[in-house]
Amino acid sequence: MIENSVIGSFAQFNCITKYRSDVQFDWDYVYQRLNFRGVYGSDHFIKYQELYLNPTTWRDHSVVIYKKNGEPCGIFNLHSIERDQNYLFTSAGLPIEPIQFLEEVSHKERKRLIKGILLGLIKYTSLNNFDKFQCHAYFDCNSGSVGPWHEICAELAISSTFRHQVFLDLTSSIEQIKAGFRKSYKPLIGRAEKLWDASILTFSVITDEDWAEFKSLHFSAAGNRQTRSDESWAEQYKQILEEKAFLVTIKTTENNLIGGGYFQHTANQCIYSVGAYDRALFEYPIGHLVQWLAINKMKQLGIQSYIIGDRPYPSNLHNPTPKELSIGMFKEGFSNTKRVQFIFQLPNDYKQQ
Repeated sequence: MIENSVIGSFAQFNCITKYRSDVQFDWDYVYQRLNFRGVYGSDHFIKYQELYLNPTTWRDHSVVIYKKNGEPCGIFNLHSIERDQNYLFTSAGLPIEPIQFLEEVSHKERKRLIKGILLGLIKYTSLNNFDKFQCHAYFDCNSGSVGPWHEICAELAISSTFRHQVFLDLTSSIEQIKAGFRKSYKPLIGRAEKLWDASILTFSVITDEDWAEFKSLHFSAAGNRQTRSDESWAEQYKQILEEKAFLVTIKTTENNLIGGGYFQHTANQCIYSVGAYDRALFEYPIGHLVQWLAINKMKQLGIQSYIIGDRPYPSNLHNPTPKELSIGMFKEGFSNTKRVQFIFQLPNDYKQQ
């Protein structure tokens, strides 16, 4: 059992925090006032990840961060999972997300709180049989600058690496967005629109049968094996009914499902979560049409940013497979923004900094 003293560790570095579970009102107060609410920090994404990763080994340590005067000023998504009889700090099973601060918090105060929180985590890991943990930070190639989270992670890290991710800025018109696609994609999309029947399934039109059909296609595409729990599938369907996700489907004129994509979103951001395609039709532009319809839906919803996914290169340290490289190239064709995601490895051996 994990000792319940994460906030005590933060307090040793003059950071006032309270567990989200104890102050949900304050958490909601900060979250609703954030200028940008990303998917990875959303409740529905975190709930899915908990079910996907295994709820029996999942612990929520998320905290609200307070100013010295007691006003809530930030939220920090922090979870732990068990791995090889050790525990690992994450944000919903992924490298730890940056603290989300209200805009009013000064640069100086952010740096103080970030450093205190990270030192508190390092100290806690050294006392409680936790593994080294990872934090991530984006470097925006357009702005050319790093923020205090990136800066302090780099200062405290024992190693770092990076990867590229491709995004689509949705603030332009749909015509301008389509004009920015890879040149070969436009005729492929037109061809796909003539060949197949496409649908966008939202809370008002999706049926249990639609979802079962998509799940069955995923099973088939995965080599007739179930890759995750029924509970995680049920949670994703529930999110469509709660208007936090939508499903794009492609069917033949005989009403056979040959492709689909599941997209999770907040008011500001969307991610491509799950894809399933008929493997016998790999050479056809089914995925192109799925992406095009999804992007149109994002524009309709007023979403500003679409995280399309990783764009690996042959030089990456993890040696991406040809399939991963091909998928990355496909995703890049829809993007208009590329970011470098730094992954910082932080120690589990505390030394006075």
